[in-house]
Amino acid sequence: MEGLPRMDTSASPAAQAVAAVDAAITSRRSVRAFLPDPVPRQAIEAILRVAGRAPSGTNTQPWKVDVLTGPDHVLRCHARGKQALVTVAKHQLRDLDRS
Repeated sequence: MEGLPRMDTSASPAAQAVAAVDAAITSRRSVRAFLPDPVPRQAIEAILRVAGRAPSGTNTQPWKVDVLTGPDHVLRCHARGKQALVTVAKHQLRDLDRS
């Protein structure tokens, strides 16, 4: 990864793993601007393979992943998400009024 320090390849595999995790965590940053270039499908599949091995409580793995490609899909998903948030907020306000 660009910007990460080089790891000592003479260290034990466990030490290398610890150093890799440490480097990833300490170099983390928020990104709010993205390039318009599409992410290669192979990269998405590799990321999802790794993410699929993430632990969850009692190994329930309660997540669902949808991969959206192209601006039309993203805009439709955004609109549906926005509508769902509005619906939830209306129900919560109604419940507050009843109490």
